[in-house]
Amino acid sequence: MRIALLIVMLMALAQAAPTNSEIRQLLDQGRFQEASEAARSVLASEPQNVPICLLLGDALLGLGQWDEAQKHYTQALELAPRDSQVCLHVGQALETLGDSSSSRRPRFRS
Repeated sequence: MRIALLIVMLMALAQAAPTNSEIRQLLDQGRFQEASEAARSVLASEPQNVPICLLLGDALLGLGQWDEAQKHYTQALELAPRDSQVCLHVGQALETLGDSSSSRRPRFRS
């Protein structure tokens, strides 16, 4: 019985979702496709995970998938409109995408 439990625990650990830092490391290494796949796997079970939305946007930006990247940046901003770090990250990404008018336009919600 204990051996079966140990096997189940080891299998669960092997299938654990990637962490933010693991995805960030993939991005830093220029492994954008792997980073995007890892971020998507997390978002499948945690669709409101703002840091993962941003990381997925970064991965897609690195892959040149600008429209898709912008969707995930927008999703992060909609989930956390008052988070200054999210606003800064999204603004920088929009500026990289060449949408400087949107990156400089303040967005306030009541």
